[in-house]
Amino acid sequence: MKQQPLFDWAPVAVRLKNGTSGHRRLLLHERTCRACGNQYQPTRRDQTYCTSRCRKEHSDYGRVHKAANRAKYTEYARAHRERNRDRYFDRRLQREYGITLADYYRILTTQGGGCGICGVAESRNKDGSGRLHVDHDHATGNVRGLLCDTCNRGIGQLGDNVDRVKAAVRYLLRTATNTERFTPPHESAAALCAMLTKGVQ
Repeated sequence: MKQQPLFDWAPVAVRLKNGTSGHRRLLLHERTCRACGNQYQPTRRDQTYCTSRCRKEHSDYGRVHKAANRAKYTEYARAHRERNRDRYFDRRLQREYGITLADYYRILTTQGGGCGICGVAESRNKDGSGRLHVDHDHATGNVRGLLCDTCNRGIGQLGDNVDRVKAAVRYLLRTATNTERFTPPHESAAALCAMLTKGVQ
Protein backbone atom coordinates (compact mmCIF):
# COMPACT_ATOMS: atom_id res chain seq x y z
CA MET A 1 0.00 0.00 0.00
CA LYS A 2 1.43 3.30 -1.09
CA GLN A 3 1.85 5.74 1.81
CA GLN A 4 0.37 9.21 1.26
CA PRO A 5 2.94 12.03 1.56
CA LEU A 6 2.70 14.17 4.68
CA PHE A 7 3.28 17.44 2.89
CA ASP A 8 2.05 19.59 0.06
CA TRP A 9 3.77 22.44 -1.75
CA ALA A 10 4.93 25.22 0.63
CA PRO A 11 7.90 27.63 0.39
CA VAL A 12 11.02 26.70 2.40
CA ALA A 13 14.25 28.72 2.48
CA VAL A 14 17.32 26.80 1.27
CA ARG A 15 20.97 27.52 0.62
CA LEU A 16 21.91 27.18 -3.05
CA LYS A 17 25.18 25.70 -4.32
CA ASN A 18 26.58 29.11 -5.29
CA GLY A 19 26.21 30.37 -1.69
CA THR A 20 23.15 32.52 -2.27
CA SER A 21 19.78 32.08 -0.56
CA GLY A 22 16.79 30.75 -2.43
CA HIS A 23 13.46 29.04 -1.98
CA ARG A 24 12.10 25.65 -2.91
CA ARG A 25 8.67 24.25 -2.25
CA LEU A 26 7.88 21.24 -0.06
CA LEU A 27 4.62 19.35 -0.20
CA LEU A 28 2.27 20.16 2.77
CA HIS A 29 -1.34 19.01 2.64
CA GLU A 30 -4.20 21.34 3.54
CA ARG A 31 -5.19 21.21 7.19
CA THR A 32 -8.20 22.09 9.31
CA CYS A 33 -7.69 24.98 11.71
CA ARG A 34 -8.18 23.90 15.33
CA ALA A 35 -9.84 27.21 16.18
CA CYS A 36 -12.24 28.13 13.35
CA GLY A 37 -12.46 24.80 11.49
CA ASN A 38 -11.57 26.31 8.10
CA GLN A 39 -9.27 24.62 5.62
CA TYR A 40 -5.92 26.38 5.13
CA GLN A 41 -2.60 25.87 3.38
CA PRO A 42 0.20 25.58 5.99
CA THR A 43 3.55 27.22 5.38
CA ARG A 44 5.47 25.05 7.88
CA ARG A 45 5.15 21.54 9.27
CA ASP A 46 4.28 22.51 12.86
CA GLN A 47 1.53 25.00 11.93
CA THR A 48 -1.81 24.06 13.53
CA TYR A 49 -3.79 27.34 13.14
CA CYS A 50 -4.68 29.22 9.98
CA THR A 51 -3.80 32.65 11.43
CA SER A 52 -2.09 34.06 14.49
CA ARG A 53 -5.47 35.42 15.60
CA CYS A 54 -6.95 31.91 15.68
CA ARG A 55 -3.94 30.64 17.59
CA LYS A 56 -4.20 33.39 20.20
CA GLU A 57 -7.98 33.21 20.63
CA HIS A 58 -8.04 29.40 20.82
CA SER A 59 -5.18 28.91 23.23
CA ASP A 60 -5.98 28.67 26.90
CA TYR A 61 -3.34 31.22 27.76
CA GLY A 62 -4.73 33.79 25.38
CA ARG A 63 -8.28 33.24 26.56
CA VAL A 64 -7.41 33.45 30.27
CA HIS A 65 -5.07 36.39 29.81
CA LYS A 66 -7.63 38.36 27.83
CA ALA A 67 -10.35 37.69 30.41
CA ALA A 68 -8.08 38.79 33.25
CA ASN A 69 -6.92 41.92 31.41
CA ARG A 70 -10.06 42.93 29.54
CA ALA A 71 -9.70 46.61 30.47
CA LYS A 72 -6.13 46.62 29.18
CA TYR A 73 -7.16 45.01 25.88
CA THR A 74 -10.04 47.47 25.49
CA GLU A 75 -7.81 50.47 26.15
CA TYR A 76 -5.21 49.17 23.70
CA ALA A 77 -7.85 48.68 21.00
CA ARG A 78 -9.24 52.19 21.60
CA ALA A 79 -5.77 53.76 21.47
CA HIS A 80 -4.87 51.79 18.34
CA ARG A 81 -8.05 52.93 16.61
CA GLU A 82 -7.33 56.52 17.62
CA ARG A 83 -3.77 56.36 16.27
CA ASN A 84 -4.91 54.75 13.02
CA ARG A 85 -8.19 56.57 12.45
CA ASP A 86 -7.62 57.00 8.70
CA ARG A 87 -6.72 53.34 8.31
CA TYR A 88 -9.90 52.16 10.04
CA PHE A 89 -11.98 54.68 8.08
CA ASP A 90 -10.46 53.46 4.81
CA ARG A 91 -11.37 49.86 5.66
CA ARG A 92 -14.93 50.89 6.54
CA LEU A 93 -15.31 52.79 3.26
CA GLN A 94 -14.14 49.78 1.26
CA ARG A 95 -16.33 47.37 3.22
CA GLU A 96 -19.57 49.38 3.17
CA TYR A 97 -19.37 51.56 0.05
CA GLY A 98 -16.67 50.05 -2.19
CA ILE A 99 -14.54 53.22 -2.27
CA THR A 100 -11.15 54.08 -0.76
CA LEU A 101 -10.07 56.97 1.41
CA ALA A 102 -8.49 58.54 -1.69
CA ASP A 103 -11.87 58.37 -3.46
CA TYR A 104 -13.51 60.00 -0.42
CA TYR A 105 -11.15 62.98 -0.54
CA ARG A 106 -11.51 63.22 -4.32
CA ILE A 107 -15.30 63.53 -3.95
CA LEU A 108 -14.81 66.05 -1.15
CA THR A 109 -12.58 68.15 -3.41
CA THR A 110 -15.11 68.16 -6.26
CA GLN A 111 -17.76 69.39 -3.78
CA GLY A 112 -15.57 72.31 -2.72
CA GLY A 113 -14.61 70.76 0.63
CA GLY A 114 -18.11 70.74 2.09
CA CYS A 115 -21.55 69.15 2.11
CA GLY A 116 -23.01 68.54 -1.34
CA ILE A 117 -26.22 70.37 -0.33
CA CYS A 118 -25.52 73.08 2.24
CA GLY A 119 -21.74 73.35 1.91
CA VAL A 120 -20.74 72.99 5.58
CA ALA A 121 -17.27 71.53 6.06
CA GLU A 122 -17.91 69.44 9.19
CA SER A 123 -20.64 67.11 10.34
CA ARG A 124 -21.82 65.44 13.54
CA ASN A 125 -20.91 61.75 13.67
CA LYS A 126 -20.29 58.98 16.17
CA ASP A 127 -16.48 59.02 16.20
CA GLY A 128 -16.26 62.79 16.63
CA SER A 129 -13.99 63.22 13.60
CA GLY A 130 -16.29 65.74 11.91
CA ARG A 131 -16.15 63.86 8.60
CA LEU A 132 -19.07 64.13 6.21
CA HIS A 133 -21.36 61.14 5.71
CA VAL A 134 -21.18 59.07 2.52
CA ASP A 135 -24.54 59.35 0.75
CA HIS A 136 -25.43 56.38 -1.45
CA ASP A 137 -28.37 55.06 -3.42
CA HIS A 138 -29.98 52.34 -1.30
CA ALA A 139 -31.35 50.61 -4.39
CA THR A 140 -28.12 50.38 -6.41
CA GLY A 141 -25.47 50.98 -3.74
CA ASN A 142 -23.79 53.68 -5.87
CA VAL A 143 -22.16 56.53 -3.96
CA ARG A 144 -23.80 59.87 -4.79
CA GLY A 145 -21.70 62.26 -2.72
CA LEU A 146 -20.86 63.48 0.77
CA LEU A 147 -23.43 65.14 3.03
CA CYS A 148 -23.55 66.57 6.52
CA ASP A 149 -25.60 64.79 9.16
CA THR A 150 -28.56 67.18 8.86
CA CYS A 151 -28.86 67.00 5.07
CA ASN A 152 -28.27 63.25 5.03
CA ARG A 153 -31.04 62.69 7.56
CA GLY A 154 -33.30 65.15 5.75
CA ILE A 155 -33.32 63.42 2.39
CA GLY A 156 -33.46 60.08 4.18
CA GLN A 157 -36.62 61.08 6.05
CA LEU A 158 -38.13 62.14 2.72
CA GLY A 159 -37.39 58.68 1.38
CA ASP A 160 -34.87 59.90 -1.24
CA ASN A 161 -37.95 60.80 -3.24
CA VAL A 162 -37.46 63.71 -5.68
CA ASP A 163 -41.18 64.51 -5.84
CA ARG A 164 -41.44 64.77 -2.07
CA VAL A 165 -38.37 67.02 -1.92
CA LYS A 166 -39.85 69.30 -4.61
CA ALA A 167 -43.16 69.37 -2.74
CA ALA A 168 -41.33 70.37 0.44
CA VAL A 169 -39.58 73.20 -1.45
CA ARG A 170 -42.90 74.43 -2.87
CA TYR A 171 -44.44 74.32 0.61
CA LEU A 172 -41.62 76.38 2.11
CA LEU A 173 -41.81 78.95 -0.70
CA ARG A 174 -45.60 79.19 -0.40
CA THR A 175 -45.58 79.65 3.37
CA ALA A 176 -42.51 81.90 3.57
CA THR A 177 -44.56 85.10 2.98
CA ASN A 178 -47.57 84.02 5.05
CA THR A 179 -47.48 86.06 8.28
CA GLU A 180 -50.98 85.19 9.50
CA ARG A 181 -51.27 82.92 12.51
CA PHE A 182 -52.78 79.56 11.74
CA THR A 183 -55.78 78.88 13.98
CA PRO A 184 -56.29 75.20 14.73
CA PRO A 185 -59.87 73.92 14.26
CA HIS A 186 -60.32 73.11 17.95
CA GLU A 187 -59.49 76.73 18.89
CA SER A 188 -62.06 78.06 16.38
CA ALA A 189 -64.71 75.74 17.78
CA ALA A 190 -63.94 76.83 21.35
CA ALA A 191 -64.22 80.52 20.37
CA LEU A 192 -67.55 79.87 18.63
CA CYS A 193 -68.95 78.06 21.68
CA ALA A 194 -67.86 80.93 23.92
CA MET A 195 -69.63 83.48 21.69
CA LEU A 196 -72.85 81.47 21.59
CA THR A 197 -72.81 80.96 25.36
CA LYS A 198 -72.28 84.70 25.94
CA GLY A 199 -75.17 85.56 23.61
CA VAL A 200 -77.56 83.23 25.41
CA GLN A 201 -76.73 84.84 28.75
